[in-house]
Amino acid sequence: MGPTIFARAQTGPAYGSRKLTANRRVASPAEEMERAAVREGEFLAAPWIDRNGGPEQHGRIVATGELPGIGQASDPLRLAPHDRVYVSLPRDITATVGERYLSYQLGPSMPQGQIVVPTGILVVEKPAEGEATLVRIERMFGEVKIGNRFIPLERIQLPTDARPGPVDLGVRSRVIWVANQAVLPSIQHYLLIDASRKDGVSLGDQFTLMRGHVDYAGGVRIPEQPVALAQVVRVTERGATVMVVDQVQPKIREGMEARLTAKMP
Repeated sequence: MGPTIFARAQTGPAYGSRKLTANRRVASPAEEMERAAVREGEFLAAPWIDRNGGPEQHGRIVATGELPGIGQASDPLRLAPHDRVYVSLPRDITATVGERYLSYQLGPSMPQGQIVVPTGILVVEKPAEGEATLVRIERMFGEVKIGNRFIPLERIQLPTDARPGPVDLGVRSRVIWVANQAVLPSIQHYLLIDASRKDGVSLGDQFTLMRGHVDYAGGVRIPEQPVALAQVVRVTERGATVMVVDQVQPKIREGMEARLTAKMP
């Protein structure tokens, strides 16, 4: 079994001679050829930075469509996969059977905007004019609840043969948010960085997270070290969402430097 697409990209100066291969299953060549640089599921589940207040045009989950046969559940706002719910559609949107939406909740605000956290995918089962539309929860990324907002589902298309290539002197950024406030985020964990589409960042680009120089008493200086490799899975005008795909050091934190070390063609 050969190295993954991530190991092949690790030829830039940020890595030196060390490869980021810890804690990761090595994919076979056949698996590498079958997958795109960013999977659609990674994109759909990824939090992102939007305007304060989140997407302007949105609908809302308003009520459950399930009628319990026994007593009311302890948490009537919490829903389960395949539950049916009624929704209020965004303005000027007419639903059709089979149409899909992305439900979300709003996260914290920051200087760049507000974080939007996807919770699930809804599929239309019974459109209605002048009344609530019935949808089914097709997939869940987190807790889907009554009151969650939703927007039309956005699709991505990346060619399966596109791979990021190493770059020198790529854009430098910082980790500004760690999903779920994880103390030790690891493989497949989402992070937000302050580089954006305005900086030329694209889906599939790779950033190396770096531990900076450390100065100790007596003039001893510890050199900077690569900590993890992260791939861009969503990007907006306000920031980029990256997913950790390889890691050699356990500590990833807000404020850590992120360097663009491989870029999509």
